[in-house]
Amino acid sequence: MQTTFTVATDGPGLTEITPRIASWVTDCGGDGLLTLFVQLTCH
Repeated sequence: MQTTFTVATDGPGLTEITPRIASWVTDCGGDGLLTLFVQLTCH
């Protein structure tokens, strides 16, 4: 299974995504291996 999340930010700095990812994992059954690829972009 592959899922794409798009996260809008307010500019430079850290953006908390844990609650959104945790909710998604729970909805999927919460059992298995999760691998995240986070693409960093600078404009």
